[in-house]
Amino acid sequence: MKKILFNNDWITPFLRKYRFGMILAIILGTITMFCAGLLMFSAGYVISKSATKPENILIIYVPVLMVRVFGISRPVVRYIERLTSHNWILRITSNLRRKLYLRLEKSAIGLSERYKLGDLLGLLNEDIANIQDLFLRTLFPLMIVGSLSVALIIASGVFSLTLALVVAFFLGLMVIVLPYVSLKVSAKYDRDLKNYRNQLFSNLTDDVLGLQDWVLSGRKEDFLLDYQSSEKAARQIQEKMLSYVRKRNLVLQLIFALLVVYLIVWSGSTLNTGDAPNYIAAVSLAAFPLFDAFAPLSDAVVETQRYGDSVQRLNDLPDVKEDVRQETIKDTDLQISNLSFAFEDKLIFEDLNLHIKKGEHVAILGRSGVGKSTLASLIRGDLIAQQGTLDLSGVAPAYANNVEEKIGVINQSPYIFNASIRSNLSLARLDASDEEIWNALELVGLKKW
Repeated sequence: MKKILFNNDWITPFLRKYRFGMILAIILGTITMFCAGLLMFSAGYVISKSATKPENILIIYVPVLMVRVFGISRPVVRYIERLTSHNWILRITSNLRRKLYLRLEKSAIGLSERYKLGDLLGLLNEDIANIQDLFLRTLFPLMIVGSLSVALIIASGVFSLTLALVVAFFLGLMVIVLPYVSLKVSAKYDRDLKNYRNQLFSNLTDDVLGLQDWVLSGRKEDFLLDYQSSEKAARQIQEKMLSYVRKRNLVLQLIFALLVVYLIVWSGSTLNTGDAPNYIAAVSLAAFPLFDAFAPLSDAVVETQRYGDSVQRLNDLPDVKEDVRQETIKDTDLQISNLSFAFEDKLIFEDLNLHIKKGEHVAILGRSGVGKSTLASLIRGDLIAQQGTLDLSGVAPAYANNVEEKIGVINQSPYIFNASIRSNLSLARLDASDEEIWNALELVGLKKW
């Protein structure tokens, strides 16, 4: 958990930046559980006191009022807590997606070499969603249960040291021992399922995009059989996990039942004078809402295994600084001197020299794979040469903040419709005047053509 939350640059910065929202959500979540416990406590006292047939209804007026107060407070505070936590997590998710898109955009040229399309879909869809779930389904429950456990042990210690020790023992079983055992038992199952989901994104995307090839080759049955066998293996893992979860939940309920029985025994032996017996049912009933806080804890801890894998995949993305473009291109004379560039072991350019003055028209021709697109990427600043220099009037495009204003890129598969030049150019703006059309042609150097 420590490695997932603090040893990365995807979660730690946002935890620090939005720490006040997180603290407020945890406090509201703890208050919600206290309101639920006090509601049952007040209701238990009212039931016990009413059974003694009090002489005056005013004797139970205040407890009845407390039932109404806590009954209203619990859903109200819970609603505010949900608003706060979701506002907090959606702010973080928005920043996470922006950070992810910027990193992918900065290294867009080489993405196809490092990632399959399915892997990218996994990054964009599942991994960011997993980090969101990490906060909502793991971090918040852990923090709320931790603060609630400390408060319960302290409150128990006020009445009896023995009670505090026994409560600490039962809470330790539910908060530490059972989640730890669940993590150890379920780690392999969860890791296998995570690997299956990651592989599914990659393989199934490639298979669907190549579906025509599967059909034309007559291997439709092989395609379905491969997918069905993978799904069958995943279902078997899920069945084993569900079987263990049912057994674990049964053990958790038994532990909680023993805690309630102990509270009844302790209350019966301690609260036996005056009005104190009326609190026996109150103390016992107050424990039941706490089960809602402790029940999902084991699942939350187990799921950190899956979330940790998502954080690791995001950490493996290339770290591209966003503030390196500080210079400004003032003119567009292109000068390339002794430039060498290679993709891993494949050499593309070696000692390339080229000078293109402003206003010149130069066509670079060659067969596919000789480096035409690579040269365009170098000129635009998307790639950086290993040796030599490339600059526009002394400014390297990779460090220029206005390279998009000076360099235009036309897709390698442009479409020119069988119509007039004006019709093609006016697609971007239907009401463009003749003067604006001629200005556009002049800007790209095609007016005289």
